[in-house]
Amino acid sequence: MESVRRFGIHFILWLQQLPIFGAREQKIWLFVTKLGDPALNFSIYFPLFYPFLPVAMTEFAVVGAISEFMNCVFKWMLLDDRPYWWFHASGIHEQFRVPLKQFKWTCETGPGSPSGHAMVSSSVWLVVLRYAQRSNVPRGLQAILWFTYVLYLTALCLSRTFVGAHFPDQVALGAIVGILLATAISKWTGRRHSFVSWLLVLNTLTLTSVATYALIVLLGRNPNWSIALAKQYCQQAEWVHVSTTPLASYFRDAGVILAIAIFDHANARQLCGGREMKNLTSLQRIVSSILGISIVNAVQSIPIARLSTNCYYVSLAVVHILTMLLVGIGLPNLVRRIGQRKKE
Repeated sequence: MESVRRFGIHFILWLQQLPIFGAREQKIWLFVTKLGDPALNFSIYFPLFYPFLPVAMTEFAVVGAISEFMNCVFKWMLLDDRPYWWFHASGIHEQFRVPLKQFKWTCETGPGSPSGHAMVSSSVWLVVLRYAQRSNVPRGLQAILWFTYVLYLTALCLSRTFVGAHFPDQVALGAIVGILLATAISKWTGRRHSFVSWLLVLNTLTLTSVATYALIVLLGRNPNWSIALAKQYCQQAEWVHVSTTPLASYFRDAGVILAIAIFDHANARQLCGGREMKNLTSLQRIVSSILGISIVNAVQSIPIARLSTNCYYVSLAVVHILTMLLVGIGLPNLVRRIGQRKKE
């Protein structure tokens, strides 16, 4: 395994010396790595596209939550290193004349494999592609969408490797596992389910996480060992953030799943194209999209990270429950009623 890690370090250092990753071009690659942040699935992509594609985006959110959930479990199982700390902790840095560069998006605190950015992105955007196929989108456009999907995943994997957040094998594994997971659960995620069914899903995922965590402890390992390494080897202390821990991902995804459960329980019928969404005009959909992104990001800009760790995690779940319900139920109804009053 050490030989694989050494190759990974050589590859990262080689990438960081290439002209296409130069000082000017770095901004593009850092933007790409930010686009793949799993948190953006719920703060940007869901409110942006939900008014236009309620069916696809509801499944998008479900798959995104489950994929990130399972990514945390796999990371705990593997307890793999990240390049930016292994480069120093292993002592291999003494063999190189050039340092391994770090960036704002380098210092994530969880274990390194599989890559969460690659795994979640490959799974959620596959949902959109399959929806396009089911909707009889012209083959030419489908080909363009598939090409964009492959190109984006390739760029994302390269960007995550370039910033030193992952080894090459970790991003490759993440992309493959994400595709397999989305394929395996596609028949289930595309249908409506009862509130109890959603709670069973959430409980199953929670028990899986707890069992994995407990097993690691029983084996004499520390599941949180990576947090100390991140704090020790990250060049900038402010780059290490609690939002990148596996527990933060769990509470965020738990909030999303609970919100989807409430969608169905409230009989909003969003998984099969709610009546409220069908009655909206194009202008009303655009307004809903803009308002959704604005309000969601305003809410998520509240500095809950200043709270104690436990309060932060709970607040993260609550914020995602409220914002998902706002986008999925609140805004469409509000915009539709305002439109009806103007007509009257």
